[in-house]
Amino acid sequence: MRALFALLLLTYFTVVASPGTAETRQPTCDANLATQLVRQQVRESSTITANDKQIRILVRSADFLWKYDEPAARDFFADAFNRAEAEYEKAGDGSKSREGFDARFREQVPDHRMTVIRAVARHDAKWADQLIVRVIDEYKKKLGEAGSQFREREIDALLGIAIAVAGSDRALSMNIFRRVMAFPLTMMMGAAISSISQTDKELADSLYVEAIARYRDERPRRLLFLSAYPFAQGRTMGIDKFQFGFSIPVDMEPNKPLQRLFIETFLGRVARFAANQADIASPPETPYKPEPLYLLSGLHDIEPIVLAEFPDLLDRLATVKSQALALLDAEMRKTLENSGNHVEQLSLSLDERIAAAIEADKAGKLTDEMIIQLITWGEANEEQLAKIQPFLDKIKDEKAKKEAAAFFWFKRGLRSVKDERFDDAEKHAGRIGDLELKAYVYFELADKTARTANDLAAKFEILNKLSKIVRAAPDSVVKAQMLLGLSGKYGELNHTIALDEMSESIKVVNKLKDPDLLSTFVMRQIATKDMAFFASYSIPGFDLEKAFGDLSKRDMDMALAHARSFDDRFFRTLAVISIAKQCVAAPKPQPAM
Repeated sequence: MRALFALLLLTYFTVVASPGTAETRQPTCDANLATQLVRQQVRESSTITANDKQIRILVRSADFLWKYDEPAARDFFADAFNRAEAEYEKAGDGSKSREGFDARFREQVPDHRMTVIRAVARHDAKWADQLIVRVIDEYKKKLGEAGSQFREREIDALLGIAIAVAGSDRALSMNIFRRVMAFPLTMMMGAAISSISQTDKELADSLYVEAIARYRDERPRRLLFLSAYPFAQGRTMGIDKFQFGFSIPVDMEPNKPLQRLFIETFLGRVARFAANQADIASPPETPYKPEPLYLLSGLHDIEPIVLAEFPDLLDRLATVKSQALALLDAEMRKTLENSGNHVEQLSLSLDERIAAAIEADKAGKLTDEMIIQLITWGEANEEQLAKIQPFLDKIKDEKAKKEAAAFFWFKRGLRSVKDERFDDAEKHAGRIGDLELKAYVYFELADKTARTANDLAAKFEILNKLSKIVRAAPDSVVKAQMLLGLSGKYGELNHTIALDEMSESIKVVNKLKDPDLLSTFVMRQIATKDMAFFASYSIPGFDLEKAFGDLSKRDMDMALAHARSFDDRFFRTLAVISIAKQCVAAPKPQPAM
């Protein structure tokens, strides 16, 4: 059937572009029916015993019903938050290992309290703030318990909410920032301010000034978390600069007055630290280095900026630098020297790193870690990737070699897509031994082919090839999600085939035991005994709720029929709620005049 369809494709696209064709059915739905659907699914799902699933259902249902039945929505939100607090109590340190991953990798357990607060904030900022106070009160209580240590999970999650609401509720966002400033500074503070600057630079600058004032006497290691924003950087200054990083807006510009503010604040902190015996005697935070190393390394990064931009601060810089140097013992000096060499290595360009690896290979000093760093470090062009390829066979650790090879061909496939070398991209995708990474490249290739070459027939053929690969794979969560992704991609080309892929995905899900279909990230690792590299990539097409929402835009009745074919009530409920949301969001046909 699909081969015949390819022959008729050009004619077909002319048809589907016209409104009212048989390929796209108008939804037979209104707000009343949508609310009935949601209420029915909430009742049917009431016997689900897993608390985390009930929370997700209650939040989505309340978010939908708020416009139509606010009291019921409030009850659902309140129930969800109470359940979320119970889940929080069971979460321990808030992290867990991931099956098949190196023990050094820990992923966060979802804090569903934050999920509820985010949803409530869209409807009632005052109530959201009250729930935030409950979270903070519980957090303070735990900090007061014997043996407890400061942890950043809750603080960072609240800052995430502040980012999310900044565009719609500036006052609530500022209030969250100020509540969080009652606690020690975290890396997320700098990242959050940078993120907000993309849409509200005035707010971001104001928050930065407040943060500098609040944290002027913070531990030097933590104070450096505020070093990136004024310089429009995604990495902080100091000895740990390559340990942390975050995305910044593409058009973000340096702010010279804030640069001076940070530099003067840091110089002042160095002077006060060096004169305070309590600071000097304070042990480092586990597992970090002694604070004097952060003083010196921070000053080292500040020095060239002062020379170039703020020469009036040179005398002050020299004074505090000598004070900081006096704090170092022999072990600290050795650590600083080794770290300097390490930072110098990390600062090399990819071409320099490739050249160094070639020389190390000649000298018999090439290590698996050196090769893995070549493969994973930043973006590489085709010429660089071609030079790296021969190193794949030189990795001694067989497991790491397999992981590295999959990641290398994944990167090379994406590079070819970006360069519009579509035949090469498909060839490289064929060498990826990892089904999820292979699918990612195929999806990117299909979309880029259609956009760049305006070749929808080629996109259809690429999807056909991927569909054949996926359908031949053993039943798994990965297979089910890929079929969901294919359904979405085919939906842009042929509604019937999209339904077929959706149906096949549901058949796979119904064979699995308690599958997790809600993660839309592909996560991968390359691990040796001395290092571990982790990466994650978002694939929007893997999103079950979006898949059903998109399908219902074209055919509400068939979307509902497919949703109801899930054996699992949890997935069935999420799918129906997504359809109901699309139903009320869709523009209604105007009556004929």
